[in-house]
Amino acid sequence: MFRLFLTLAFVSYFSGPSIFCQDIIFSQFNSVNLYYNPAFTGSFPGNFRVSSSYRNQWIGLQDQPLTQLIISGDIKFSFGYDSPLKDYIGAGVFFNTDRSQVFDWNTNEMAIQMAYHKLLNKNNRSFITGGLGFGVRQRSVNYDNLYFEDQFNGLDKYNGTSSELLPANIHASPTFNLGLQYQTFLSKKTHLQLGLSAQKILGNEFSFYNNFDNTDYIGTKENEAFKNILFITNLTYRYNNFEEIYPKLLVHLQGPHGIIITGISYRKAFQKSNQSAFHTGISARTAKSESSLAVTDLGLQLGLELGNFMIGLNYDFGIADLTRYKSPTQSFELSLRLMGEYDNQYNLAPRF
Repeated sequence: MFRLFLTLAFVSYFSGPSIFCQDIIFSQFNSVNLYYNPAFTGSFPGNFRVSSSYRNQWIGLQDQPLTQLIISGDIKFSFGYDSPLKDYIGAGVFFNTDRSQVFDWNTNEMAIQMAYHKLLNKNNRSFITGGLGFGVRQRSVNYDNLYFEDQFNGLDKYNGTSSELLPANIHASPTFNLGLQYQTFLSKKTHLQLGLSAQKILGNEFSFYNNFDNTDYIGTKENEAFKNILFITNLTYRYNNFEEIYPKLLVHLQGPHGIIITGISYRKAFQKSNQSAFHTGISARTAKSESSLAVTDLGLQLGLELGNFMIGLNYDFGIADLTRYKSPTQSFELSLRLMGEYDNQYNLAPRF
């Protein structure tokens, strides 16, 4: 199973022919992992979970940076067996918004998700999970903040009207996502989680630009959206009852472009109950284009876990913009998570 996931991830990475990576990518992607893969719905050590992440991106590049917010919640339903190791169902919902304030270019999305977790082996607590999600995505733009130059009159002046054909500024399209997850304990101290998902399966979205190939264009066009392929893996190694490390990887592919986030986190528990702890970590964000692959941001993470509640902070330093514009961009991210009836007997601590 591990080789299967790796094969699918690398095939997806090198074979995707088209993409623009414009969807939300949180550095603390494990805080809202059900947004990236519906199979992660219900995959947490508790019986319910409510999470939220807010990201303020590219501070320093413009006066009004991009802002991104997601709120999610999911719950687990068992089949009533006495053993805590059994099949179960996860159900969840999320809402996210992505706003570029300069042009009021906004994207809102809401979806409901279901996942079935099938127990494969009680000895190493292995589960295979399939998940699906249905939702709707809305895109809008404010034309009041867009300006067009006058047309050339054919002689000596640019005094002709712009005559721009502008379509409706709000469009909505359905979304359908599929996901697969596999998790197991490789040893008593080592836990592996793998996830692979496909998004934008329905494909159709709307664009706000002219179709130059169509002379009868009247201001609307339905644009085929590129498919998203996401691969997430988390490895947990427990030194002892108080210390753990979490290597992590996210690969987000959308055609010839993509984003890769790699990192490692460290958790230090305060109490023998293992329910209060301090988290810290580092990460790197790499951007893939048609012609290059380069590290764009370095991240620092801090987290505090108090019982069922966890708060995480992330700071990304834009090293690519420092090289290009002689001034770095900065991104700040805040995540909050509340988990009900935390179970530490059969699951490891939460990640961020």
